[in-house]
Amino acid sequence: MVLSIDGINTQHESFKKSDSSNNNSNILQFMKKYQIATYQQLLKRSVDNIEWYWNAVNEDLRLEWFHKYNQVFDSSEGFPRTKWFLDGKCNIVYNAVDRHAKRHPSKIAYIFENERGISKRISYQQLANEVNSLAIALKHAGVKKGDAIGIYMPMIPEAFFSMFACSKIGAVHMTVFSGFGSQALCSRLQDCNAQILITADAMQRKSVHIDLKKRWIKALEETNISKIISVGKTDNY
Repeated sequence: MVLSIDGINTQHESFKKSDSSNNNSNILQFMKKYQIATYQQLLKRSVDNIEWYWNAVNEDLRLEWFHKYNQVFDSSEGFPRTKWFLDGKCNIVYNAVDRHAKRHPSKIAYIFENERGISKRISYQQLANEVNSLAIALKHAGVKKGDAIGIYMPMIPEAFFSMFACSKIGAVHMTVFSGFGSQALCSRLQDCNAQILITADAMQRKSVHIDLKKRWIKALEETNISKIISVGKTDNY
């Protein structure tokens, strides 16, 4: 597709999934399983019968619970204050990472590639090792469930490790776009009262070297950050 904006021609590439890809999609398989003909019917059924829908999703995703919930939801205090999966206990990172690492350790969890074309294939076992190591380090640093942790990192694998590690131990991760400067970083760390910052010393963006450490050192002057975890330089990415 070619667009003309103020006399400037620009090319825009659109992606259209193949019919075979659509037929194998998880959502379509879910609809076929429950004899739902259209996406609109699925939306309506999910609203009309909330309990059925989330039970079906739980079964379809094969979520594993340490303690199964006994009620899907309770909106007796008003819908904005709805409680979900009452008396249930599970861990999202266990379901997203750990169980796959146990059963298929060498399977690729995701493929990382940066703007320079440098790529890295990360298996579930590698992902689990990195996430669990950082989660243990955070607990040793005194992080408790509900504590806020700032993440100020470029788009590198360690950013994913950090978010998963926080979620695994029940901490709240507050990600800050690495393009933001010191003042923007400072205000966000103040707002969430973060005690720990996970970051990097530097990064590359469009072949330009950016000194992240200079930014976060200045930002920390007016925050409650007591510990910093840095991956150092990210030249390999």
